[in-house]
Amino acid sequence: MSSRQRTPRHRGGPHPRATTDAGANTIAVAVLFPLVLLLTFAIWETALFYQARSLATAAAEQGLTAARAQHGNAALGIAAAQQFVATAPPAMNTPVVTGTRTATQASITVSGTAISTLPEWILPPVSVTKSGPVERITQPGETSGVGLGLPGIGG
Repeated sequence: MSSRQRTPRHRGGPHPRATTDAGANTIAVAVLFPLVLLLTFAIWETALFYQARSLATAAAEQGLTAARAQHGNAALGIAAAQQFVATAPPAMNTPVVTGTRTATQASITVSGTAISTLPEWILPPVSVTKSGPVERITQPGETSGVGLGLPGIGG
């Protein structure tokens, strides 16, 4: 007998290597990786949208507080909201602040688009409007508007 041993031949049926799954993991990763990447970007873009929405909400509330004050006006509310957006970390592209004030109601709207890592058409525009009654002194028995209406205290 020689020093080399013979490998027994496989008789009948498919070759043993033909039944293994060699390379299946590579194909699975190649198919699933784009889906995982898409999911990661979707989560990231959603977070950026909600950050921009939170910024717009906080700025609108800040502006409304200034606009509805007893001696406030729409211009003060708009300026307060713009100041808030300017000093906050950037979360919106081209924020636009508008506002109105009547004798009984004040309203501030902050709108814009969220900063995005993907093209902007993927994220919807952000627009938040806050409104509320203006602060004013009322007479006893008056039910409209915000005021204490108590004798001896501002009215």
